[in-house]
Amino acid sequence: MEIVELAHKYRSAGVVGIDLAAGDEYEHSVAPHVTAFQRATELGIHRTVHAGESGSADSVRQAIEQCHAERIGHGYAIIDDPSVYELIHSRDIHLECCLTSSLQTNAVGKYAPKDCDIQEKHFMLNGQETNTKLHLHMKSKKEVWHPLHHFARDHLNFSLSCDDPSVSQITIEHEYKHALVDLKLSPAQLTQCVFNAARSSFLPEKEKDELMNRLLVNYIPKGVLKRYTIDKKLDVSLLFDA
Repeated sequence: MEIVELAHKYRSAGVVGIDLAAGDEYEHSVAPHVTAFQRATELGIHRTVHAGESGSADSVRQAIEQCHAERIGHGYAIIDDPSVYELIHSRDIHLECCLTSSLQTNAVGKYAPKDCDIQEKHFMLNGQETNTKLHLHMKSKKEVWHPLHHFARDHLNFSLSCDDPSVSQITIEHEYKHALVDLKLSPAQLTQCVFNAARSSFLPEKEKDELMNRLLVNYIPKGVLKRYTIDKKLDVSLLFDA
């Protein structure tokens, strides 16, 4: 509760939200924090919760229904539970997906098909190969596999993040390249990630509108923009197919 009151006290200084990383592998890990998150909701403080990373899909449900989470850190476990998957989809909850760190922690690997092998690459830094194998993806006999393929196919609200760049020694550029080259996400799908991140940010509405407008100018051809009425929940694939 103290964190919530501090967030409220310093809103004028730019504090916009709170996060919870409470060991989602434990059952009912959010329980001690529910009252604080309810208070944050009452105060209009934004809320994100780590869930469905080490823990089950039910940790995601608890984060949404008990803590009123607007964003979920990771959330890959939802592919194991259609009802939670639909909850995320229907409420347009944002998923913060971190490719490299989630493979390092096996948050993704445990959901992979049984014929999948984790393939490693040396991470390149300034054109030089590092000693640490950080650039990872999973490949079955048929195709590269990742929960992001499901999220992109079903138009879930997700984006890419580097999570802990100092630990994983990666950048957000690395994660986008990884998604494009190794996971084979399309340019349209990755552009959608950028727009999803912007519209799900905790910026004040005026600043969010300004950011969305800048992205539209930079990413979407002018001739395409004229043919569409654009709102915040933008399906970029429609524009790329135009």
